[in-house]
Amino acid sequence: MNKDAAYYESRYNPRLAVPEFAQHFARWTENSAKVRKDLSPYLDVPYGSGPLEKLDLFRSKGPSRGLLMFIHGGYWRALDKSQHSFVAAPFVQAGITVATINYALCPAVTVADIVRQVLQAAAWLFRNGGNFGAPEHKLHVAGHSAGGHLTAMVLAKTDARIAAEYDRRLAPEHLRSLGTDLRSRLERVIRAVLAVTGHDELLQENQVLRRSINVRNPYVDPINLVQIELLCRMRSGADEDPRLRDAFVVTVNGIAAGMRNAG
Repeated sequence: MNKDAAYYESRYNPRLAVPEFAQHFARWTENSAKVRKDLSPYLDVPYGSGPLEKLDLFRSKGPSRGLLMFIHGGYWRALDKSQHSFVAAPFVQAGITVATINYALCPAVTVADIVRQVLQAAAWLFRNGGNFGAPEHKLHVAGHSAGGHLTAMVLAKTDARIAAEYDRRLAPEHLRSLGTDLRSRLERVIRAVLAVTGHDELLQENQVLRRSINVRNPYVDPINLVQIELLCRMRSGADEDPRLRDAFVVTVNGIAAGMRNAG
């Protein structure tokens, strides 16, 4: 193992600093099994088609005041949502619906793949949380260790400017206030994260990824704007040229490629 690898292991692998880590994992597993027995959550609810794209959902005690998505840690390559059910107990008692999510693990997938899965889980919960008693559109995200990094990635991947343009051109007028409220909440969350970390910007400690996103946006943003225009024309029905749909599919692929290549 070279010096650089040893350095990163010491920074990111807590097992090296906590020799008794197995005892902590055993306690988490035991406490989590008890919580599942006591709270009877919905287990292994699929948010995607992958074998690990599943979540456990714990309903709140009494009327739900919010929905929390919890992302487990494990160095992006270990652990499972079933070992973190204990996190749900105090939130459930406080009137919060809790979803603990799983995701595929490295090295079977890349970290970029995991980020996409986490974003997919967040989108699923945003759309479907109301079916489990959570208030609509009140999703919060938190995570432990690698899950904390993935939480930051959910924020960093969100482009409020582009979202506002989709709202302006495509959303019915009576629903636009929802987008405005979501973007306001996003800004508050980002400010809170920066205050806690003491950073000036998201991903401040990962400048390679930060630069990758900054380079990506000038190329992907115009594709988003083209997509908006195509959707407007397709919805109007005034132009039934089948090439519109073909062009729309190209924009979907182009945006997806840009997001994937930027991590």
